[in-house]
Amino acid sequence: QAIAAAGITNGCNPPANSRFCPHDAIRRDAMATFLARAEGWSPVDVPPRIDISNVDVEVYAGDSLSGMADDYPEGTVFLVFGTHYGEEVWPKDNQVFLSSGAKLEGNGATYAFHGYADNVIIRGFEVTGYNNPAQNGAINGEGNSWVIESNYVHHNAGVGIRVGAGSPVIRGNTINYNHQLGVSADYTTNGLIADNEIGFNNWLQEYTWGWEAGGSKFWSNVDLVVRNNYVHNNHGPGLEHEFISQPCFTVPVAALLCRSAGLCNARVAPGQWTKRRDTRPIAGAHQRTPNAYQ
Repeated sequence: QAIAAAGITNGCNPPANSRFCPHDAIRRDAMATFLARAEGWSPVDVPPRIDISNVDVEVYAGDSLSGMADDYPEGTVFLVFGTHYGEEVWPKDNQVFLSSGAKLEGNGATYAFHGYADNVIIRGFEVTGYNNPAQNGAINGEGNSWVIESNYVHHNAGVGIRVGAGSPVIRGNTINYNHQLGVSADYTTNGLIADNEIGFNNWLQEYTWGWEAGGSKFWSNVDLVVRNNYVHNNHGPGLEHEFISQPCFTVPVAALLCRSAGLCNARVAPGQWTKRRDTRPIAGAHQRTPNAYQ
């Protein structure tokens, strides 16, 4: 009754929520919810998944995805098939890009997706071979609240995925072998970065990790949630945050696996992010262990 009165639990029989069920097992997601409520953390609203039956336009190999994004109005849902070369897509507000095994092969183009549109969704693409500048993503969301999920983003010149406004979601991606960074986020509020694999970025050691290189870099974000990512074998900090104005937290807290001059950084308590000059060895740091999960 006390934790119900405090708003930590709502009951176990939704929607009525009139029972407590003390003998039921507590799942991990329920426990995470209890902890977040107890600590007063801000909720992260994840946009609903798009039903594939709501597709407006199908895009096939040989079609111009960028041209079709220009031609169709805001809110259009695209389903993309096949391999597309040198595409640079500037989405409009609320456009949705779904992949059915589609690959965007940059061939030296600058960005796969870029621009200032709001509420863009990008799901399921392989994105590779883009010549994006340092500190910019091959998928580079400058507009509010982009959702970027279930993509394979690899072998791009700068950052794999970058977001820079609103409440973005980067979820369920594999982000490997990008030349500078795996993930970058700046000036966001209540964003979510979850369930990604971030590995082997800056593997050629082309960038000095003391500047900005490795697994990820988060700068001037408010209430950014980073959880359950597998961060490993990056040359540089796995997770790094600077210039934060309000608490930034991870759920759960665990050790960080990364490569930086043979050392690893540790994430030891809520609110204490890996610092690029805070390098401490961790036993078994170069092995795939449960401590690699953030």
